[in-house]
Amino acid sequence: MGFEKFHSTKGKPAKVPAISIRASGVIHLNADIVQIFSRQKVTHVVLLWDKEKHRLAIVPDETGDEAAYRVTYGKTGNYAGIAAKAFAKHIGWCSERSVRILVGMSEGRIEAAVPSEYLSPTDRTAKARKKKPGL
Repeated sequence: MGFEKFHSTKGKPAKVPAISIRASGVIHLNADIVQIFSRQKVTHVVLLWDKEKHRLAIVPDETGDEAAYRVTYGKTGNYAGIAAKAFAKHIGWCSERSVRILVGMSEGRIEAAVPSEYLSPTDRTAKARKKKPGL
């Protein structure tokens, strides 16, 4: 078998709205989502979790909700991040690498099904409550 020419995809748009969740709990938004958020001037989002269906929703926040996370945009405008370590811990995120997840738009929010293989089989929130005295 001979050599094949390698074609880099670096710098090309993703073409599909997607997020990546890192082991640290940072949620990265790709260029397609950044374009939408930039047009809407989104600075903060609220993260919603459907525990039964393992679904995540990212909702732009205009109300100043205390639970909102700040969206940090990259200098080039190709990506953005949400530092959501507490949220990742709450849902039981347990991947040791970055995981790309395709998303859809519904009712002005971003929705994604989180693969269960990246979630802890136990409820970490319940464990944390048991450790605290008096709870």
